[in-house]
Amino acid sequence: MKISRVLSAVVLAGALSVTVCAQSLGDAARQARAEKPPTPQTKVYTNDNLPTTGSISVLGTAPVPSTASSTDAKPAKAAAGAAAEKSQAQAKQDAAEKTKADAEAQKAEISRLERELDIATREWKLRQAAYYADAGNQLRDPTSWAAEERKYNDETAQKKQALDAARQKLEDLQEQGRKLGMNSAATE
Repeated sequence: MKISRVLSAVVLAGALSVTVCAQSLGDAARQARAEKPPTPQTKVYTNDNLPTTGSISVLGTAPVPSTASSTDAKPAKAAAGAAAEKSQAQAKQDAAEKTKADAEAQKAEISRLERELDIATREWKLRQAAYYADAGNQLRDPTSWAAEERKYNDETAQKKQALDAARQKLEDLQEQGRKLGMNSAATE
């Protein structure tokens, strides 16, 4: 009886400490969102910052016509710098899209090579089973079987080398994507 009381007291104390220390998932998400630094490049609309009055324009506001003069050289340089940054960002985005497309094509190539290797292996196993099932085949022409076996081994080695090269190329493309700032899900 004393053991059950002590045991129940220990279990109750453990349960209380777990509930005191445990943080709800919602609280943890709010805390993580508050600690996360804001991203300056993109504007994310949520229910918290979505305007409730008026309409949302996808095109933005109309540009204000300006009169350019020789004294406005600083804004012109700033605009040129902004245009250069924009073109550089567009070039980076184009490179990222090309890398993603190349990675997808390389994945398809790897899939094709794996399939070819698998089919060749299965066909070879069937041929082996047919050859070794009949003792007469082994006695009649062992040299042609040896030649076929060498040919199969050479073709298999070539396919494995091509598959390894394709996998290495995919890894290089994924590394290039990481250097461009793409997430791993986009290239994998």
